[in-house]
Amino acid sequence: MATIYAVFDKLVALFMLVMAGYFLRRKNIVSEGFSTGISGFLTKVVLPVFFVMAMQIEFTPEKFQNGLKVYVFSIILILLATAIGFVTASICGVKGADKGVWIYGCMLPNHAFIGFPVMAVVFGEEGLFYAAFANAALNTIAFSLGVVIVGLYAQDKSKKKSLKQLLLTPMNVGTVVGIILFVLDIQLPGPVADSFTMITNTMSAMAMLFVGMVLSKYPIMSMFKGIKNYEITLVRLVIIPVLVYFIMLPFRGGVIDNVAFGILVLSHAVPVGSIVATVAAEYSDDPASASRYIFISTLLCLVSIPLISLLII
Repeated sequence: MATIYAVFDKLVALFMLVMAGYFLRRKNIVSEGFSTGISGFLTKVVLPVFFVMAMQIEFTPEKFQNGLKVYVFSIILILLATAIGFVTASICGVKGADKGVWIYGCMLPNHAFIGFPVMAVVFGEEGLFYAAFANAALNTIAFSLGVVIVGLYAQDKSKKKSLKQLLLTPMNVGTVVGIILFVLDIQLPGPVADSFTMITNTMSAMAMLFVGMVLSKYPIMSMFKGIKNYEITLVRLVIIPVLVYFIMLPFRGGVIDNVAFGILVLSHAVPVGSIVATVAAEYSDDPASASRYIFISTLLCLVSIPLISLLII
């Protein structure tokens, strides 16, 4: 139970940062330009650097093979979550630009900003290694196919991007660089590694503050209104991780070890990704729905993630 309490403490701390960001922006202590700058810094600098650093471990064929298994399974599970997003959007009557945001929210969990801190508490460094491969799979799909889906339902067709623009994102570049360094067993020089670590240490705090700043555009009580906020939260926090658990259970202890199994389940048990708000603002016509989905799912994950963790510990 000590691990569960540690997970809960971490989640409470992250949510407190969300609320801090909300009030900082709501009271105009920080400007709109400041929050926009945080978004760009996170997506173009912090996340790519974080992935490179997560792969800075000694190469062994066994580790690489296990990592590839996590990557392949993650691709399959993310596509499954995307399919669930399409189905549940139709069942729940989601239409227009909001449908693209809904599907993207089901596809893209908050793997890096909430998932990594939680996985570090539960599984330590070994878990973060597998989580890096799971995150690579997420980057592969979320910043290519995912953006296409969001743009597909946008009314402003000028927001659609070319294949080259979708693939050559900093996230995907960071993914490739990290894997190359790992396979070639190249360790970054000490000063470079230290500076990169300092950058990545800012990730969770800056990301949660940014989420709060995005939410500050709307009265906080309005976040609780609307049944769809709770419907997508049920899908994201309960239906998807439970399905992933039972799908992967036959592979546990055989094809993949217990840590990899736990990472695959936990990576799909976290709330709607905060990057959904950024992507929705750029590609969709309905960024407000993304903010509501993020807020409610982040709040309720304080209960759901500890319960899901009980299944895998």
